[in-house]
Amino acid sequence: MDTSQSQDLQQTLIYLHNEINRIEAIAETLSTRARDHYHQLTNYDDKGLTDMAVEEQHAARQLATIQKMCITMAGKLGQLNEDGKGDQGWESGQVDQTH
Repeated sequence: MDTSQSQDLQQTLIYLHNEINRIEAIAETLSTRARDHYHQLTNYDDKGLTDMAVEEQHAARQLATIQKMCITMAGKLGQLNEDGKGDQGWESGQVDQTH
């Protein structure tokens, strides 16, 4: 692989890493809101609201799963980038960790 292809691959890995971090942050926020909704909705004595609360709880669990998947994928991408860059990896300051 020539230098240009290597740089393109590294830039792609950096882009994917940043986007996965963004997805993880969004999933965390949505999961937290869904858990909050669950707790709020279960305070009412209404079967319909309780049913919605259970749906919110299920959504929170799914979002937590997405969050964990993103963390794992970001770690793998970081490892790939480290393998390809030697000692100029994520810690070099070249990655913008935007959430």
